[in-house]
Amino acid sequence: MTKISTVIIILFFYCGCNAKTKNKQDINVEFIHQKGEEKFTTLLNQSTKPIQFYYFDKYNILTQISLQPGNFFNLTFDSVLFLIQMNKYQNIYKIDMNDTLLISTNKNGNAIFSYSKDYEKNNEINAFNYINEHLKLSYFDFSNFCYKTNLTNFKMADSLYKERYRQKLFYLKEYTAKHYVSKIFATFIEDYFKNELQMNLLSIPQNYRKGVSIAYSEYLDNFETEIIAKTNAITTKVNGSLFYSFVKYKMGVKKNKDINKQLIEETDKSKLNERAKEIEKAFIISSAINSDNFFDTSILIEFIKTYPTSEFTSYYKSILKNSEIVKSIGDNMLYKVDDSKVNYSDVFKNYKGKVVFIDVWASWCAPCKEQFKNSKNLQLFFAGKDIEFVFISLDKNIESWKKASKEEGLFEKESNYLLLNADNSDFVQSLKIKSIPRYIVIGKDGKIFNSTLSEKIDDRAKKVLTEALLK
Repeated sequence: MTKISTVIIILFFYCGCNAKTKNKQDINVEFIHQKGEEKFTTLLNQSTKPIQFYYFDKYNILTQISLQPGNFFNLTFDSVLFLIQMNKYQNIYKIDMNDTLLISTNKNGNAIFSYSKDYEKNNEINAFNYINEHLKLSYFDFSNFCYKTNLTNFKMADSLYKERYRQKLFYLKEYTAKHYVSKIFATFIEDYFKNELQMNLLSIPQNYRKGVSIAYSEYLDNFETEIIAKTNAITTKVNGSLFYSFVKYKMGVKKNKDINKQLIEETDKSKLNERAKEIEKAFIISSAINSDNFFDTSILIEFIKTYPTSEFTSYYKSILKNSEIVKSIGDNMLYKVDDSKVNYSDVFKNYKGKVVFIDVWASWCAPCKEQFKNSKNLQLFFAGKDIEFVFISLDKNIESWKKASKEEGLFEKESNYLLLNADNSDFVQSLKIKSIPRYIVIGKDGKIFNSTLSEKIDDRAKKVLTEALLK
């Protein structure tokens, strides 16, 4: 079930994506990168279980991958991509362009990548996995424990974070003693762990209920020079989350409607160079887009005006268009690929007398897209029956939805819709849709027959639809 608890992403990477999934039998991995001029990396699942990953593209937008047993997945991106496995360990895998990677899983379900022709790369891509598996607590278990500690005991929280950091360095040293990695990569991991530590420490004052001591605040204030230097030093990649965390700490404010504008104002006042300011402001804006349909779009307008040639500008223009459409269509409206719109209640009035199977999904949701093959089988099984299959996406970006609709064969379907402003819609709130995929069955009388189907389209879905037809 997709409800992302976002891992602390320390680095903000420039990368683009275009993924296609095929069966292992359709390819010859020895020649996979010789077809045409397109450059991509192939992930091939050699295990017996699905493996799920996610990553953030160059606009800091979340994308998920569900890699089925025996299947391969093609990723197209600019240079380097960092995949995070969707499990309690949250292992990070550094992916280079134009590689073929064979993936298996170990007893803990963690992905093990194999470069058949490069011993050094093979060691580097599996380094995080080795370190994380040797820690006493998984990423999720440790994060949950520390969050609770943060609320009542900031000194203990500080101690826990620092001990975790020391453990990671210990296991990094142990790993590199056994497995050769480049000096550049070893330094990268050390910096990553240091940045992660600082971010965690900066989060303590925001969570601690009583307020930390003046001495501890002064200790955190001393991070500023180092954080500014790190951020200024990196131009093609930037430690976005670390600077972002520091600014939020210095502001000392809780979430409010003006926080993104305030964060950008503080960034402008900082000692960052102009290139770093541009990328940091883009990070703040993208984070706002991810979390809120109704963020203050004036920050987009100002960014476009200030940085007309930025790689982010064209994307932010499309987001502004989205925002204008949302405002024009209001709540509870469904958007179609031909840019027309209809009230969702009117859609279901037209289906009265028929059973309706609603598939709630999104372009970034790998488990949702994984189930489309089962949906097609379900449609074939009930062909000729009084059942309508309706697809409702909760995407926040129109172009992402249209692109995914084409990839999944939904583009030409009359019953394919986008629910813009989904967070505030009666549809989402009344059905308490907190995670997707979600499947809802409407009876012939137009009332909800079943709203508890989730995760998989299986025999239970077939049984519920059969029962609805007999009512």
